[in-house]
Formats: sequence, C-alpha cells, structure tokens
Amino acid sequence: MNHAMSSTRPGAASTAFPLPADAISGTLWDSLTSDVEAEVIVVTGDGKIVAANSDAATFHGVASSAIAGLSLGDIMSDPVAAERLAHVAEVAKGGSGLVLEGFLRGAWRQTAMRPLRGSTTLVLLVSGPVIGRESVLPRVRARNDELGNLAVLTSREREILALIGRGMSTIEIAESLGRSVKTVEWHRVSLGNKLGVSNRVELAHIALRAGLAHIEVIDPSPDTHPKPRRRAVGSSSTKST
Repeated sequence: MNHAMSSTRPGAASTAFPLPADAISGTLWDSLTSDVEAEVIVVTGDGKIVAANSDAATFHGVASSAIAGLSLGDIMSDPVAAERLAHVAEVAKGGSGLVLEGFLRGAWRQTAMRPLRGSTTLVLLVSGPVIGRESVLPRVRARNDELGNLAVLTSREREILALIGRGMSTIEIAESLGRSVKTVEWHRVSLGNKLGVSNRVELAHIALRAGLAHIEVIDPSPDTHPKPRRRAVGSSSTKST
C-alpha cells in the first residue's frame, strides 16, 4: 500500500509522491527517534507509554529497556503528570495537538503533542529545549513545573541566571532590569552560593543546561498566552524579589 506524502504548511516545501507504508513506519520513525536530538515518547490516551527512544529514557532516568509499559505518572511528579495526562487525553479524543512549555526535571522543555490516528489513537510526544519554531500548533504554558535544582532560587535569581546564560554582562543585566550593578552582583553571588559554583562561567553552563536561554512564555498562570521571549524567568511557586 502506498501513501501520498504532501505538505501545504505555509513556507514548507510542497511534495506529493508515493512512499511505501513500511518506509513511513520504519525510516521516518528511525529518523525521528535517532537522528533528531529530542525525547520521543508514544503514549495511549490514558498516558501509558508504548514506545520511547533512548533520549527520552535517559532524560527521565529510566533504562531504555524499562520505559515501555510505564505511564507518564511513573516518570513525572504528580501535578506535572496530571496536567500532561489531561492534555494527552484531549489530543487523543480529537484534538489537533499543542506545544506544552514548562520545566521537567529542572530543564526547560517544549513538548509537541500530536495524535497518531489508527485503529487505536495514540499520542506522539516530542520534547526538547526548542521544538517546532515553525509549528502551527498552539503553544500552552504549563501550570505545573518540575524545577529541580532551580527550585532553591527566587524568580529574580532565575531571571538573572537566564540572562547570564544568554551571555549578558553584569552591566547589561542591570540596564535591562532597571536595577543597580551592585544589586545584580549581589544576586549573582547568591546564585553561586545556592547552586554551589564559584564563577559566572559555571552559572552560564547551568543556565544553558536548564534551557533558560530558550524560554519564551514565562508566566504559568491559566490566562497566559504565547508571546515573544521576555526577560523574566518565573515559576508557579515563587514571586519576584
């Protein structure tokens, strides 16, 4: 059986040519799970994991051979899992998909959720620091975060950590936030003490590993809408100082 592959997304190359079904299920899946730096998980409508690549298993701290058969609730904290399970169920029941943005295991992640329709509807989850710059899927800021080591920081400290990760100097950070250089430097020292590092280079590495430089939608409140990247980095459980 052949499938006509076509694309009508604005800006995308338009193609229409026959591909054998095994090429779609084999080659494209192999490329998605092996050639792309992303965590890929396929779940049922109730969140049971039926397939995942090694990147996803490693990110969630599970052996590659053991992740299939678990549920999202087994690899995520309760509030985060409950929110994501609700989105998965909605997509499985007929939704077109979405990109959910938030912190998982202390790192910023954008997770594209798309339905895989067949005799049983599955949901494809593709996660990474930045997913689908040209995606037409709506973006939603998660209400619940797993901040990991970043949970010890105030929102102002996370904000400054993100700007350090973007390569900004103390003077540039002070100007962008409307604060004094002395205040920014005080926050930088506090960051080092809390995160156990001694210089801004190490702080920048932490910011980059956590994906802070990629954050576009910060406020996790229910009425948050997608917007251009802002300077602030906040969470649902802390307020700016």
